[in-house]
Amino acid sequence: MTHWKRDDVKNLFEDLECDIEEGPPMGGYYDLTSLYLTPKGKEEWVRIVPFVTDPNGTGGADDDREVDGVEVRTNGDDRGGLQTCDEKVASLYGTICVRLRQKGFQITANYENYF
Repeated sequence: MTHWKRDDVKNLFEDLECDIEEGPPMGGYYDLTSLYLTPKGKEEWVRIVPFVTDPNGTGGADDDREVDGVEVRTNGDDRGGLQTCDEKVASLYGTICVRLRQKGFQITANYENYF
């Protein structure tokens, strides 16, 4: 498990030319606020969703807790991961994955791939 602190994660990407917005929790294992990063001038986004496999097991506030993994995906279908032909979005996706891995997060294209 890796410690997720939303503001610290957002700060990992503050030097990138993108807008960062928070999305509502999706419920269940995804009961944490997601982050949407959109390259300037683009409509496609990259979504970062931290998750826990046992929502009752680690406790902590939504923005400050231990997480099992992080789903990183572009807008596409349920397979998740990288699903774009846009170079700026693909570059942003790669940068996000690398920076999260450098901080110790386990990255997956979608929650189901974690298992």
